[in-house]
Amino acid sequence: YGEFREGHTRELVLEDVTVDAFDVMMRTAYHLDPKLTPPRAITALKAAKLYMIEDLEKYCWDYLHDLEGLDGTLILQTLTESLKSSFDLPEDLQCTYWSNILSKSASVVQSPFFVETHGSVIAKLIKLNEFHVNEETLWNRLVEWAASAVQKPELLGPFADATPCQPVKRVKMNNDDSNGIGPSETAQQEAILQLMSPHMRFIQMNKDFFIDKVRKHLDRKNIDAVTDYFLVGRKSEGLLIEKRAGLKDPDVPAEEMQDYQECCGFNQKKLKLTKPTILTRVEIYGAELPGFYTRPRFYDLPFKWSVSVANKRYSNPVASDSDNRKPSKSTMAISLQDPCDELIVEIPSDVIDRVRSIQVTGKSFKPPVEIAKSVVQRLSKDLLDKPAEAKSDADQ
Repeated sequence: YGEFREGHTRELVLEDVTVDAFDVMMRTAYHLDPKLTPPRAITALKAAKLYMIEDLEKYCWDYLHDLEGLDGTLILQTLTESLKSSFDLPEDLQCTYWSNILSKSASVVQSPFFVETHGSVIAKLIKLNEFHVNEETLWNRLVEWAASAVQKPELLGPFADATPCQPVKRVKMNNDDSNGIGPSETAQQEAILQLMSPHMRFIQMNKDFFIDKVRKHLDRKNIDAVTDYFLVGRKSEGLLIEKRAGLKDPDVPAEEMQDYQECCGFNQKKLKLTKPTILTRVEIYGAELPGFYTRPRFYDLPFKWSVSVANKRYSNPVASDSDNRKPSKSTMAISLQDPCDELIVEIPSDVIDRVRSIQVTGKSFKPPVEIAKSVVQRLSKDLLDKPAEAKSDADQ
């Protein structure tokens, strides 16, 4: 009012508030669904901090910590929006995001938003040996990303300075990977792909794929290096040979055993494990019969017992050896890649009372996201963007 501009125009201009942020503010004020997305949440969060709307600020942070169960596409959107708008995400939240990206590598590279992701995120991803994806799929997606990014410079990030090493006139116009972009953009696309090439595992690609889809984007030095390896196995300096290792637990888990004594009276026994375990073997032990003074052994031989786990069934016969000696235990080797939390042991009903105990042995299982967290912490200096306040403190 008074001499302020608003007193004459009857309009209030909030220069630091975007349309999306204002919409979120109004909808929450009227107790309506704010319809948050990563871009709307970040822009609303900035406005809430500016105008000290604490409840809205908390609501936006809660959304960014959850992201519908930490969906890979939403994580890429959040990281991209934070970089585009220079909004600092807390390091612990960045760590959560990157841990989920690494534990969901295949779905992340196939995300519809991958081609809209900020170049800073792309540059970090392609350098990671733990980013476990098919190299051909990754290359196809990078070609699409580069074609998209040259039309949206705000996405380029560290690739903004990529310039063609050859005149634009030499760019082939029949390039199937150009995605409809012009000659100058196609030249910049190829310059970007050449910057990415030192981090690609071209040797892990099919030879036909390399010739048809990759070679046309590379410079002569890289083409010769890959071709030499394919033809005579000669490794050039800097050429990455091994495939991306993915997530591996640096601590090799020791085998753990669980004993089940109460098994008599049941020819089919479902055993619950105390935690998810990658099984390696199951053993049954013979019982000591009354009136016998020998070690516990199996009698009433032969018989066969089985284990059912993870939709697989294993069987093992129990019989006397060549000297007619009766065994005291029978061991079943189990070969599983994935963890399980239960199994079913079946023993013939006429010999179940001859079994003293069942012993299950396996290695404890660590979820991929937990392994990814340790990777992110180890690589935090390269992966995580420090907030502006932390950078200024470090400079001092």
